[in-house]
This record gives sequence, structure tokens and C-alpha cells, in this order.
Amino acid sequence: MKGERTTFASAYLEGEIVVEPGVFHPAEAEQAVLPLLAAEAERFRGKRILEIGTGSGIVSVYLCHLGAASVVATDILPAAVAT
Repeated sequence: MKGERTTFASAYLEGEIVVEPGVFHPAEAEQAVLPLLAAEAERFRGKRILEIGTGSGIVSVYLCHLGAASVVATDILPAAVAT
């Protein structure tokens, strides 16, 4: 796949995510989705979550951070699964 592996520093995760080439970059989710999840954090605590089309995986990782009991992240793109 074209491009290079990059890293994304997440303020919500207080760390970095390695993103494989061709995978949807986590910046948009960091700005638009993670704040919504943070505002509703109690909804996810202890729950089992399925994310379809995970891309970089930042949403799934953050749901774990919020206390989800388990998260299954799926994607059709092998590079996304590797990420």
C-alpha cells in the first residue's frame, strides 16, 4: 500500500496510535466522535461493544479507556486490522 506508517498523538488517550498506510486517519474521530463519547461515558461503562469499520481503531481504544467490558473492532481493510 502507498504511503508510510504514521503516528497520531491523541489528547483523549494521552498517547499515540500507529496508523498504517491507507487507513482512515484518527484526527477526525478525535475531534468529532471522542468528545461525544466522553460526554456519554457512563453509557459505555461495563458494556460489550462492536465497532464495524474501525479504521485506525481510536474509537474502540477510547471505549476501552472509558470502561467498556469488551470491544470488538472489525474492518474489511487488512491495514486497518493491522493498525
